[in-house]
Amino acid sequence: MAFTVPRIDVCFVCLPGGPHTPPPCTVCGRSGFFFHQGLCTGCHPFSPDRRDACPDCYAWGTSAASRWRCWGCLDWHRKFSRHGPGGPCAWCRRTVALNRDRACRMC
Repeated sequence: MAFTVPRIDVCFVCLPGGPHTPPPCTVCGRSGFFFHQGLCTGCHPFSPDRRDACPDCYAWGTSAASRWRCWGCLDWHRKFSRHGPGGPCAWCRRTVALNRDRACRMC
């Protein structure tokens, strides 16, 4: 959406008299990737295109749909969550979800 007051339900490219260049992101300053509320697709917390790294194995490409974990780590959490909340791994000492042997998914 381009504006909220007055409400115009078109993108910057489709605005009358355009195409117009979207403003830069208020967080990262990148221009041309406007999503909503002054934030680009990478910075907006609810953007469908936002991607990040898995906090457990550092795999790139996670999204909000998988609770910001890769699908392997998400399955690991589902499988071993009944063994406790996690803690430091016996081998690498990172604080993540652990199996019965106190080992993380990567070890």
